[in-house]
Amino acid sequence: MMGMSIIQDFCWNLISKNQALHRHTWLWNDEIHLSLHNPRTAEWLANVWKRGRKYGLIATGMTQEVRDAACNEFGQAMIANSEFIVLFRQKKTEIESISSLMGLSEQQIRDLQFCEPGVGLFKAGNSIVEFDNKIDKKLKLFEYIRSDIHGEAKKQGDVIAG
Repeated sequence: MMGMSIIQDFCWNLISKNQALHRHTWLWNDEIHLSLHNPRTAEWLANVWKRGRKYGLIATGMTQEVRDAACNEFGQAMIANSEFIVLFRQKKTEIESISSLMGLSEQQIRDLQFCEPGVGLFKAGNSIVEFDNKIDKKLKLFEYIRSDIHGEAKKQGDVIAG
């Protein structure tokens, strides 16, 4: 608990310092649903999400557990204070939790349930648009950004634990 308080204090001091220097600060929080499990951390994050833009903060939270974020009161506050949201394919149980927060139509909900990898919805302000960002599997770029660690081809030198 003390460690997280030190990190939060460090982050806010850096955000404040950068504001004074007219610089933006980008705060990344991967697997943010885990941070929302701790009430003090969740409250701090929600506060930063609300106040951060005035300080030049670009707050980014990423998770594959949308339901955990959308069912948490602090997560809901963060979603409500997010100018940009990107959603990729979601399971029915996941999408139900966020669809009302984002104001998704029935068609958008269906599209998210059945879209291909690389396709999804992008919310900017009050607008929601579908996007298609599929990458050709033959391209070298695909090897670098592929999120499926169980892909078809293993490269020479890959270590397989087991």
